Amino acid sequence: MTTATPAGMTTGPEFWTGLKDQLAAELSVLRNSGTPLIRQAAAALALCQTTIRQLEASVLNFEFPDLPAEIRFFKEVRPYFYAQSLFHNQLHAIELARPQRRTGDLSGQLTYLQQQYDAIAPLFDQYQALQQYLATGASFLDEQLFSAHAVSDPFAGRLLDPSPEAAVFGYSWSVARLLAFEQLRQHLAQTIHQLKHPDQQYLPAPGGLVWTDSKTSLVELGYALQSVGSINNGNATLKEIMDCLQTIFQVNLGNYPRTFQETLARKASHKNYPKRLDEGLLLRFQKIEARHGY
Repeated sequence: MTTATPAGMTTGPEFWTGLKDQLAAELSVLRNSGTPLIRQAAAALALCQTTIRQLEASVLNFEFPDLPAEIRFFKEVRPYFYAQSLFHNQLHAIELARPQRRTGDLSGQLTYLQQQYDAIAPLFDQYQALQQYLATGASFLDEQLFSAHAVSDPFAGRLLDPSPEAAVFGYSWSVARLLAFEQLRQHLAQTIHQLKHPDQQYLPAPGGLVWTDSKTSLVELGYALQSVGSINNGNATLKEIMDCLQTIFQVNLGNYPRTFQETLARKASHKNYPKRLDEGLLLRFQKIEARHGY
């Protein structure tokens, strides 16, 4: 199935929207085709590369009418196409090296897929500042990040990987990588869940929620939830809780037992986050009571 781009158009926002709709429709057809995943990924990658050539040809001599239009292209339009290409390239590589499934034994596949999932975490650490900027809907740095005429880099190049693509596309490439690896992380989480629990529906983590407090605070929260038995009637392990928090809030907590031990060593501050939670909730209660005259 193919969705045609606007008739007669070869560039501009409407053309790019049509191109995006066309790619999304054709990728959807591939996903529902019933063919093996590795073949789907290969076909999707070829499709993405063809579409990207059309996109780049369309913008080669295009003059943006204003700065907002230019920012939108580099911040939203171009990253979508490259994110799809990156995702399917990674998916194909993972499926190509995936161990063969043995009857009654899923341990090899689960170990491999979990390793692939864990390998994604450092990328989100690398791009944490950019991820938070995008997730909160901020725009105050847009001209510096997503304009072809930007004269300064607010991140001093720290969020640009040393690839040729980053040198050419700048932060459009960084956004594309973020989108691609978030899509890959969701895919791997779903695949792992389905192997472990074939009779249970997979519920993806909510999108757009990014932890913006310190990692130490999130570690304290995880330990607190496990200590008081708030999850699964107290049967959830610390690792299960930490894995869940890391997935939901898109953060890598690293060696959280060491972080917790370091927090204990700083006795003056090891109750800092629970205290902030308690004080914040109490203040909200007081404001509600004052407003309603309780």
